[in-house]
Amino acid sequence: MADGALSVAGSTFRLDGRPLRLMGGALHYARIPRPYWRDRQSKLIDLGCNTVESYGFWNAHEPYPSRFEFSGMLDVVGFVELAGSMGLSVIYRPRTVLPSRAGSRPRGIGMTLSICSPVLLPRYPTEN
Repeated sequence: MADGALSVAGSTFRLDGRPLRLMGGALHYARIPRPYWRDRQSKLIDLGCNTVESYGFWNAHEPYPSRFEFSGMLDVVGFVELAGSMGLSVIYRPRTVLPSRAGSRPRGIGMTLSICSPVLLPRYPTEN
């Protein structure tokens, strides 16, 4: 497994010294029924993608202050593990509040997420 050393040389990303080209698409795990995750990730691979991107639905993960939900369609760990087992890298972007089409916002969010630079994580290890 790669140790995850990400660098830039000229206009090329490098992961552990090897050129890295991210080809990906967005799948919003909380909007896709869990039984379809594998199918949708397979379709990304069929399109030539090596990366899946998703943002965190924190208003769904914490609908009320200090009340957390990570099961079913909100199982972000399961989504990331599945992607890793299929050979996909993951770009995950947690957000404190996601806009809705109706313009509503969650009642309150007890946890504050820090804004930071994106980090590329190595693929999730798989067992052979």
